[in-house]
Amino acid sequence: MRFVVSGKSMEPAYPAGSVLWVSKSVLRFREPRVRDVIVLKDPRDARLILKRVVFAEDGKYFVRGDNADESTDSRCFGPVAKEVIIGKVLFRYPHSKREWLVWIAMGLAILGLIDVAYLALDRFLPGSALCSAVPGSCERVTTSEYSVFFGIPLVFYGAVFYATVIVLLLALRRGVQPALGYLSAWVTVGFAASLILTCIQAFVIGAYCLLCLFSAMAATGIFVCTMVLVRYIAYPENG
Repeated sequence: MRFVVSGKSMEPAYPAGSVLWVSKSVLRFREPRVRDVIVLKDPRDARLILKRVVFAEDGKYFVRGDNADESTDSRCFGPVAKEVIIGKVLFRYPHSKREWLVWIAMGLAILGLIDVAYLALDRFLPGSALCSAVPGSCERVTTSEYSVFFGIPLVFYGAVFYATVIVLLLALRRGVQPALGYLSAWVTVGFAASLILTCIQAFVIGAYCLLCLFSAMAATGIFVCTMVLVRYIAYPENG
């Protein structure tokens, strides 16, 4: 279910206006755990509130707001029973252009990582992946001399690239300020490499690998998202 946060009790993680996706089904299969962020009915008036589980004992749950000074919680109304717990927060929708850019870049990096994993499968287990189903073109690219750099298959570099992008994006979401500088430099290198490899396919090998082209598009998308993100952070009034 969709839940919109009101009040300051769960700042800074969930400021007022945050839109959350809350799962009702998760807690049908397991008990609420310490650190879970949950939506529950206020025992006093049954309105829906957002709190974090801080302690559990004898089937009762002590809940508290992250911003303790602004929170009315189990310190006031005592422990709550599972019956009043509606669900567990699974996801917070991005609430700014900057957050959307981070999530889009994250999605592209995950897809890129899956893509290079599939390419690795085709390289080390011939005939097992999509490339092998595309006659001539894909195989010419993935078995060419340009598919290896310093004796290491390019799919390995691709995996390192996307995994590093994911780590840097996670660091950026946690507020690690230097992460953006490292990310912008890293994705620029990745974009340049993908551009060079695409040109090699077009003008040297004379054939295209569909999965390689998808990886190039993913790297380009990540590069564009990062450059726009840099602009928004430099000019916060636009983001």
